[in-house]
Order: sequence, then structure tokens, then C-alpha cells
Amino acid sequence: MAALLRILVSDPANVLQAYGAGAKVYIQKGTTDSVGDSSALTSVSVVAGTTEYEYADAAGTPGTDRYFIRYGTATPATADDYSGWTGPLLAGALSGEVITLETVKAWGNIDDDDDDGWLPLAIGACNRAIINGVGVDLGPSPDTTRTYDASAVIARRRLWIPGGIRAFTTVEVGDGTTWSDVTTSVRVGPLAHSRTPGEPGHYIEVIPGAYITLDSSYFIRITGTAFQTFGWEAWPMDLVQAGVSAIQRVSLERDRQGQYPTETNMLRYLDPRVLMAYRALYFPVAR
Repeated sequence: MAALLRILVSDPANVLQAYGAGAKVYIQKGTTDSVGDSSALTSVSVVAGTTEYEYADAAGTPGTDRYFIRYGTATPATADDYSGWTGPLLAGALSGEVITLETVKAWGNIDDDDDDGWLPLAIGACNRAIINGVGVDLGPSPDTTRTYDASAVIARRRLWIPGGIRAFTTVEVGDGTTWSDVTTSVRVGPLAHSRTPGEPGHYIEVIPGAYITLDSSYFIRITGTAFQTFGWEAWPMDLVQAGVSAIQRVSLERDRQGQYPTETNMLRYLDPRVLMAYRALYFPVAR
């Protein structure tokens, strides 16, 4: 699975002033938390006014590869031409992001870079609006462990997992200090044949015939693999389509009225029926 690295440059003007016109973000890649074990991968040019950048690593493995970044001049020659390293950073799954610059340009048949400084702002606002509209990030999560309050278990059998769950390594119950392994007594539900292709389970449940003691003060700890346990394997396509359509509409509005993309006004352009369908799925009123 390819990896998508998101880079935030909070003050591009300051970077350009420090490292001159043509300043770049230099990226190294490794498999450990030490930058000394990494090697040069690529660089991304810093653009005035653009704070969000993306790099798609076709050979990257989300949750395993580590990325390190630093700023530098266009043609660095000495150590003084670089900043210090930041990292390690983990990249998300390329297929699991909501909307990317690549997606918008491909679907919109845009072959120029005229709006590449503006589009990331609109895309970021749209992604945040979708996540807040649904109430949870549906993309594959880097989490390897989550702990839930046992009081969230419905009818003492099912624990709803907002965003979904695909698999797990272990499930334990306990008071936060002492834990009991109940992995063999629970399963992901509903079963795979009752879900659409690519859709994760909505909850974990006690297997029929098994019994788990849950005190009111207990917690449930779920452990798994980064990007393979929690969330969808890839974002639902109807959400992606709704997002791209919203960006196209806000782009027209920008041309007409100078509309600046923010999370709040982006919600005006998203189809609320799509957002509420997923919100109702993971935040049911009653089950």
C-alpha cells in the first residue's frame, strides 16, 4: 500500500526569508525512529502562502516507514544551508485519505498548477468539514491501541466503534491496571457477509455462548496493527465524490465572489444527506 505524507509549513514566508527563493522541504525515509538510519527520498518546493503539502510515496508502507523533514536552500552546499530535522513522521495510506490535490485535479481534468497554492486550502477545509460533519475520521487510523469505557457496551454484548474496526490482535478488559485477555470471546460484527465490500465492522461483540464479566469501573482495551485495525481501508467513495463536488462548487464561488475556503462555509457545499448517513451509522440514537 502506498503512503501519503502530509507536511504542514506553518510560516512559509519565514522559511523563504531564511533559506531564500527556491527553498525546499527535504524528506528522508527510514524504518527506525533514528534519522541516522534514514536516507534521502525527495524534496518539495516551498510556495509563498501555501501551508499544506502532500507527497505520495508509491513504495511507502503506512505505519512502518518513518519520514524526517527539514528545510533548506534550493542548492544546499553546507550544513548551514539546512534547518534541524523534524520527525519521525508516519504517513497515512494513499488510498485512505479523504480528498487529495491529486484526486481533485484528476477528477476535474486540471492539468495546470495555477491554483496549486489555493486548492490545498480548499481541500483541507473540505476534509475537516467532512470529518466534523460525520463526527469521526473514517480513514485508516494509525492507532495501535484504544481503550474504551465499559459503560459504552450496549446490552452487555456490543461495543460500538466510531469509524469502524476491521480486525484486532487482542481484546482485554480490566480496571486500567490489571487486564484479562478476552480475545477468543469476541468478534467483529456484523459478520463480513453482512457488510458491503471494503466496509469495516461497526462494533465488537461477545460471541454467542461466551460470557465476559464487565464491572461498571472496567475498561476495554483493543490492540491491533497501525492502519489495519481501526477505520475504513479506504474512504467511502460517496464521501470522496461529495467532497470533490463541494470543492468544484466553492471554486466557482471563489471566481464569482472571492470566496475564501473555510471549514464553516465548506459545509454549505457538502451534501448533508451523505454526512448524516455515516453519522447515524456510528452514532446511533439507540441500538
